[in-house]
Amino acid sequence: MEDLTCINCGVRFVAKLADGAIDYQRAKEEHKEHFKSDWHRYNLKRKILELSPITAEAFAEKVLQKRAEVRKLQAYIQLIRN
Repeated sequence: MEDLTCINCGVRFVAKLADGAIDYQRAKEEHKEHFKSDWHRYNLKRKILELSPITAEAFAEKVLQKRAEVRKLQAYIQLIRN
């Protein structure tokens, strides 16, 4: 069994069943889906800029902050249009 990791993001994929056995098929699916994620793409861009990767939690926080900024801008645009 090969080790499923993303060296770029610093994560390892291990899916365990209720009895503690490894569900390798599910781990493979999670691994495959990770490479399609915005978090992974963001860390790839950071790597190109020679920056260290960020955690999934830090990425989620950045996404929430950006969404809040967008909502504020949308509210401002709506205000000046009226």
